[in-house]
Amino acid sequence: MQVRKSGSATSLWNNASVSSNGLSSKLWIEYGTEQITLYIKSSNAATFTVLSAHAGALTPEGNEADRDTPPADAEFYPLYYIDTPLSLALGSAGSAAIIIPDFGSVGWLMLKCSASSTVTAGHSVSGE
Repeated sequence: MQVRKSGSATSLWNNASVSSNGLSSKLWIEYGTEQITLYIKSSNAATFTVLSAHAGALTPEGNEADRDTPPADAEFYPLYYIDTPLSLALGSAGSAAIIIPDFGSVGWLMLKCSASSTVTAGHSVSGE
């Protein structure tokens, strides 16, 4: 049985004015998460692309980064599921959700918005 482990309705954008190709906050997702749901509400038509990154910059000691050290924006790439990039296209103002099963081992996540809009977006993480 899956139970909600963590989440926030505004973890990515909180009623924010987002410019074209704007990026959300960076979100750490625990390794081994079974499913993540992204909730998106937009004031205009836009496409939202899920971006992911595996690690941030090395610590001053040369160790792998942890959840307190997000990667640079350039380290994020579109997340694929069964050879399909994960994105959500809203044809007009509205809201929708993306459910990503078997989320796997990606540690960092953020969204990219294709058009200027006012956006609220959050997440919910499920697991056993």
